[in-house]
Amino acid sequence: MSMYTELLHAALEERGPVVPHPTMHSALHALRRRRGELDEGTPPVTDPDAVPVVLAREVAYDLALVDVAELMGIETALHRFGQPRQERARLEMALLDSGVAARSPLAARPADLRTRDGAVRYRWPRCATPGSIAR
Repeated sequence: MSMYTELLHAALEERGPVVPHPTMHSALHALRRRRGELDEGTPPVTDPDAVPVVLAREVAYDLALVDVAELMGIETALHRFGQPRQERARLEMALLDSGVAARSPLAARPADLRTRDGAVRYRWPRCATPGSIAR
């Protein structure tokens, strides 16, 4: 099991059971919100929180992707994320083949995520903080 799949398992355990089970609408909303967070921009490498921020976003997105895939009957499992980019791309393509886009078609993507002083704006995903993924 790769370190990334261990992080996915830990995040899933920390999240606990989702009650009531997500509807397709709520799962798609969560997926598109997480995809938007993933697309927000990367913190500068000099930022000590850069790696945890990006990792937290990827974990949150991948869990949302798995939720939607399971609801649609697309075969997946957390252990398949040993190569996260490959499994993410496979699931996104399977969703597209089913007529579902991971990115909201109406989502306005910010043209410039930099503030006036040149810093990159970013925020933590709602489900993760630096401490929660540092374990």
